[in-house]
Amino acid sequence: MISEVELQKITAKYDALLAVSQGLLKEDDRQLLENAFVYSRELYGESRHLTGELLICHCLSFARIAAEEMGLGINSIVTALLHDAFITQAVSIEDIRKKFGTVIADMVKSYARISDLPTGKISLQSDTFRKLFLAVINDIRVILLKLAHRLRDMRMIEKLPPEYQARYISEVNHL
Repeated sequence: MISEVELQKITAKYDALLAVSQGLLKEDDRQLLENAFVYSRELYGESRHLTGELLICHCLSFARIAAEEMGLGINSIVTALLHDAFITQAVSIEDIRKKFGTVIADMVKSYARISDLPTGKISLQSDTFRKLFLAVINDIRVILLKLAHRLRDMRMIEKLPPEYQARYISEVNHL
């Protein structure tokens, strides 16, 4: 069960995301963001991130970095909220496409593809890896989202299990 303190944290993080997104959002975008927040919150439920925080809180923090620090727009913000829903197989790309459109569905799918790249089996500095990395994405915003996600992970590095710390540090060193 999600505690009252955690519910307040979710609300505070969502309100903060709305506040930093105001300059980036058009009139219709606010409803899209609200729909994505409600949808992702329902999908993630009580699931937790590797850091121990609620998965929805992690996604809200990731989305805030995408908006506030990278200046990415509504499609990127919604992708940040939904990225774990597809990766954890809580929802299909087709479901995302029906609810949020083709652009967001394609971004979520591309994000999942780059997350699945075998970074432990290939040198991140090699031309082969760079070509593979660029081949699996259709939208440069996906790379920016990956950078925003790793920034979030680096800020929480001490809360991650050691094997993830080493993997993420290696990835970030070579980005």
